[in-house]
Amino acid sequence: MAVLSPPAVSTAQFTWDPAERLFVAEASSLSLQLGPVYDDACDVGFTLREERTGATFVVAHEGAERDAEGDLLWTQFIPVDARGPLDDPPFEVRVYND
Repeated sequence: MAVLSPPAVSTAQFTWDPAERLFVAEASSLSLQLGPVYDDACDVGFTLREERTGATFVVAHEGAERDAEGDLLWTQFIPVDARGPLDDPPFEVRVYND
């Protein structure tokens, strides 16, 4: 299984919450396009590009939260490597539906 390079998004489009180790943004403020994460699986995600250093991290869709009526509240992404999602990720990404 090889990790691909889905479309990139800059960390400048997110707010960093260091206490939660969480990048957050509202969906309407992002130019987010999802793409395949692995060459042999259907996981989707994007590449998070650190604005200052240029470091990149591929993140995959991990889950979502819905309210009692079934409306989407937010979508969660976590970093991956060639083995799959990281067990103890250094950060997570949450995109709120607004």
